[in-house]
Amino acid sequence: MIYQKDEREEASNEQEWYSAGVRPIYALNDQFKLVGELGFDAIKRDKTATLTKLTFAPTWSPKGKGFWDRPEFRLYYTYAIWNKEAQERADLNNAGSTLSSTGNFGTSRNGSNFGLQVEYWW
Repeated sequence: MIYQKDEREEASNEQEWYSAGVRPIYALNDQFKLVGELGFDAIKRDKTATLTKLTFAPTWSPKGKGFWDRPEFRLYYTYAIWNKEAQERADLNNAGSTLSSTGNFGTSRNGSNFGLQVEYWW
């Protein structure tokens, strides 16, 4: 969980940011895990912008099933949904970005993606 409050000279620019997430992991055996992740963000000014995401990631961990064992190779699928305020702020501050109405998902306020993620420590 994260909380951040930004106070500025102009009160209209002050904002509060709340973020929470959870990542449950279930080991199927010594090398394969099922990983999920749920995240929520809310940024409050005069109105509140929100984003919620859900990820599912089957994971291969050749060195073991422990939480800290690396490397890990994950195939992931993420679905996200955001509100109109989040989209309007993206239009204003970062046109063309994923959440904006000119981004990858157009005027839709939800979307998904998938890919491969590698996590390795040295």
